[in-house]
Amino acid sequence: MTRAALLLILAVGCHYHRDTNAPGVTDPATPPRDPAHHGLEYPGDPGERMITVTSGVAAGGGVGGVDEGGFGDFAAEATVSWGENPTTHNDAESRLFMPRGVLLPSRSWGVTLGWSALRLGNNAADQVEARVGPIYAEAQRAWLFAGVGVGWAFDPRTGATGPQVQGFYTFYFARLRYLAGGDGGWEFSGGMQFKIPTTWVWRR
Repeated sequence: MTRAALLLILAVGCHYHRDTNAPGVTDPATPPRDPAHHGLEYPGDPGERMITVTSGVAAGGGVGGVDEGGFGDFAAEATVSWGENPTTHNDAESRLFMPRGVLLPSRSWGVTLGWSALRLGNNAADQVEARVGPIYAEAQRAWLFAGVGVGWAFDPRTGATGPQVQGFYTFYFARLRYLAGGDGGWEFSGGMQFKIPTTWVWRR
């Protein structure tokens, strides 16, 4: 069990190459693009497709709902996304501030499941109280470091449920949701997210 847990930890934050279509798709029966040209015709870059599993935590605060005076929020999230890059990545190049093992698609669609497992707010006696927050699911559209999400949230403590929208850029996020029923209402929150991606990549 300890060895399996260690291998799982070492596997995150990396990317893995699949052999599908490697090193590219070629068709010898396809005529050359320029029949009058007698030199070598080099193949174009096929680009690549990716499946990325991203997991991590989000921490921040907000106002609204039962916490009119504000609340602290700590959530766990996991995202599965599918995306493409128009050109093949180079493992040796430096990609901004990202470690070389991290690879993200330039554009992607994804599904996120999250839970605000710890929420800190004041109770009726004006004392800080720890409780659980909403569970939520989102469909996301991302462009490398930025994206938007639309989904649905459910608060298991009060039974309130309703829609939510989110926007994020690098480590920062902002979220707006409306929960109907129970002690729900409008909530606005924001903060920072820390996620580690694991990517499987193959050529188109």
